[in-house]
Amino acid sequence: VVLDLEVRPPMVVEVIDGSPAQRAGLRRGDLIMEIDGRSTLTMPPEEVIGRLRGLPGTSVVIRVRRSGAEWTVTLVRELIGLRQTAFRLWGAVGYLRLEEFAAGAGEEVAAVTAELQRRGARGLILDLRGNPGGFLDEAVAVASVFLQQGTVAILVGRAGRRSRLDASPGGFKFTGPVVVLVDGRTASAAEMVAGALADAGRPVVGKRTFGKGTVQELRRLPGGAVLQLTVARYLTPSGASVEGRGILPQVEVETEEATFGTDDDRVIQTARRWLETRLGALLLRAA
Repeated sequence: VVLDLEVRPPMVVEVIDGSPAQRAGLRRGDLIMEIDGRSTLTMPPEEVIGRLRGLPGTSVVIRVRRSGAEWTVTLVRELIGLRQTAFRLWGAVGYLRLEEFAAGAGEEVAAVTAELQRRGARGLILDLRGNPGGFLDEAVAVASVFLQQGTVAILVGRAGRRSRLDASPGGFKFTGPVVVLVDGRTASAAEMVAGALADAGRPVVGKRTFGKGTVQELRRLPGGAVLQLTVARYLTPSGASVEGRGILPQVEVETEEATFGTDDDRVIQTARRWLETRLGALLLRAA
C-alpha cells in the first residue's frame, strides 16, 4: 500500500494489486487511524513506515476509517515489489541473488532471506556475481543479516586513521550455513560483504573479484557539476587489502554465460553440493 504521509492521519493513495492490503479490502482514500493499537495522529512518518514494515509472515493490525466508519484489519506481510533481488529454493537450499547495493538493499535481503527460511531453507547461496557495489551502509546491513556480531570492514582514512564498521546486533539473523558466489565483476561494497563473510568462515566460490577497495563521496559544485572524491579505503576484518587484489575464492570455478543463474550454472552447482553435504552432516550430528 502507498500512503500520503504529509497528512494526519496517513491516507491510502494506492493499493498494490495482489497485496495483503488489497485482499483485505483497503481502498484509495482510506485513513489509517492506528497501527498495532497506537494512534497515527501524531506519529512521525518514519515511525509509520517502520511499524508497517516487517518480515514476511509477520502481522500488523491497523484501524481503518472510511466515510465515518472504522474497523480493524490484520494484515500478514508478504514480499512485494522486489527491486534488487531474485530468489529460488531447492529443498533446504535457498538461493538469493543481489544485483547491487542501492538504497533498501539490506532490508530487502533480510526480507527475502526470512521468506526463504520460512519456506524451509536451512542453508543459503548468496550470489554477488556481477554486483558492482553501492552504498556503504547497505553493505553493512546486508552483512549483518549473516553475522551475529563482529566487524564487517575496517576503514582507513587519508590520514591513516582506522575505524571499524561493525555488524548490527539487531534485526533478522540467518544462522544457517552460507556460501558466497563472486566473479570478476563483483566490486566495491559487494567485495566488502564477501570479504566479511569469508573472514567469518563462510566459503566463497567463483572467480577472483574486481579489486576495488576504496570509498568515494560525491560533492556538488557550483553550476551542477559533481566531484567524486576518494575519502578512504577499506580492509577486510582480518586486515587484508582488497584494492587491486580482489578476493580470491576458496573454490575457483566459472560457468558459461548461457548457463548463468540456471540449474546448469557450475558455480551454483558447486555451492549447492557444499551446502547439501554440510546440511546432511548437521542432520547426522543432531540425530
